[in-house]
Amino acid sequence: MTSTLTSDSSAQPEQFRAYHEPALEFDEVRHGLILSALARVNSGKPIDLRCWTLGEPGECAIKMGHHAIVLGALAQDQCRRLADLTARMDYPGVVGPEMTARWFTDRAGELGIKFLEPVPQQIYSITDKPRFPGAGGSSRSVGERDAALLADWLVAFYRDAVPQDRLPPREELERAADEDRFLFWIANGQPVSMAGIVRRLKQSAAITGVYTPPELRGRGYAGSVTAATVERIYAEGRKIACLYADLRNSASNRCYTKIGFTPLVLRIDLEEGELSVDFDGREVIYGFGELDELVLAYATTIHKSQGSEYPAVVIALSTQHYPMLQRNLVYTGVTRGKRLVVIIGQRQALAIAMKGARTRKRWSKLRDWLRGGAHRPSDPPVIAAFFSAAAQFRISVQPRELGDQSGLLAGVDHDCWPLGPAVALEIDVHLFPCVQNQLRAQGLSSAINLVADGPDPLFHHLQHGPACRPG
Repeated sequence: MTSTLTSDSSAQPEQFRAYHEPALEFDEVRHGLILSALARVNSGKPIDLRCWTLGEPGECAIKMGHHAIVLGALAQDQCRRLADLTARMDYPGVVGPEMTARWFTDRAGELGIKFLEPVPQQIYSITDKPRFPGAGGSSRSVGERDAALLADWLVAFYRDAVPQDRLPPREELERAADEDRFLFWIANGQPVSMAGIVRRLKQSAAITGVYTPPELRGRGYAGSVTAATVERIYAEGRKIACLYADLRNSASNRCYTKIGFTPLVLRIDLEEGELSVDFDGREVIYGFGELDELVLAYATTIHKSQGSEYPAVVIALSTQHYPMLQRNLVYTGVTRGKRLVVIIGQRQALAIAMKGARTRKRWSKLRDWLRGGAHRPSDPPVIAAFFSAAAQFRISVQPRELGDQSGLLAGVDHDCWPLGPAVALEIDVHLFPCVQNQLRAQGLSSAINLVADGPDPLFHHLQHGPACRPG
């Protein structure tokens, strides 16, 4: 591995990745090129990577091999500074989101560096089910037997779409047939179009190499294979498919929007210093000084988010969602946020959820135990320990009369539980999951109703006795 770091830090690629990757992952689609390169840092394969740290996490740039410089989330002064740092470097071009590439080339031009005409590109993304254009046929994966045809079509794609880029060796193009990345669209038994997947990241993957031979265009084949590739990306467990489109090719841009792709940015007005963004069909205009307000976000349910964490979480609560206003759901949603949690909605909705009056009942064999005496000998001392701990930690216990308990509560300390043995138990306490699991292990899950989200010291008390005191 060779690397060159030009920054205020002496970090190596591994440290560079650890510093910038979390911030760049906030917007995988926009920073997919850098994230894809960083994913190869610890792969064990040789990589020629040059990287620059120009400020806070995410404010960076890279250059891999013979490819162009790729800019991260940089401000104008940082782009100009990077142009100064790379003035003596040989590079084929620069790629960056929004105005970053323009800011870089403006400064590089002042230093005497010449560039060709810029290639205006639009990033499109899709998260919904794609719409197929209705062309006849079906998709299939490209295999080893398709290597020659795939290589021919990739050469044609490079010459059509990115003639300024260096063409990869044919052997490399043929090897792509065995990488499980490309799909053909098959009509009348013959391949008529292709598309491929690149940059498989945590939440997204990009589509590239969309190509149809000129004599077969205009029949919906490219749209069909692109839609099939989107479904393939979803099937792999990713939520977003994206692609880069040349704005000068109006036909391909129309094709992608018909499938369901939406642009991240509608247009950029250099003279007015503003850009337009599409939010579900509503156009919003941002000035260049407001671009830090644009961050990619995902919508999901609290149920689907269980087991995950996010840097920031926004929760919508409304009385219109009355059946879902439950304390445990709000607790789960709030605890998904690592740094920031914002609740938007009505105070009344939050109050309803917090009261938790509609918590589902848990049906148990407690009545059978009490009337039939079918309790295990080890139960009473564990229950006694539980109520002793409950009293110590001031946990609310709700009793109700059920008649003779056949000695279920024998051995309970009546200073902690003064109601006597002629009372059955309906317990709603706040405990950590570890406490609930401990009681289940003792065979008490059907006798005690638990809501797991409270003080962990109680678990220590059950294990080690009353010497553990709440801090």
